[in-house]
Amino acid sequence: MHHSRIANSVRPVRPQDLLVCLGLLRREGEPPTYPALATALGISASEAHAAVRRATIAGLLDSSRRVRKAALLEFLVHGVKYVFPPEDRKSTR
Repeated sequence: MHHSRIANSVRPVRPQDLLVCLGLLRREGEPPTYPALATALGISASEAHAAVRRATIAGLLDSSRRVRKAALLEFLVHGVKYVFPPEDRKSTR
């Protein structure tokens, strides 16, 4: 069983989605284009687009790519630890 593939298909939010939400939160006025957002965050335009899509599905962004601040704050305070639990890093010899 490929755990990571299953986890990625089930989990609607990925770590880079939070980066994109926080990047959009910093901007004033109209949301930037995907290439401009990607350049500002050091990711590809396709990654920026996919992150915006997932964050919108999760309710962190509205359909105009504006951050839903209350939803993002709630997710950061209460949800992140459940969606991104710490990995068990056992040392091996």
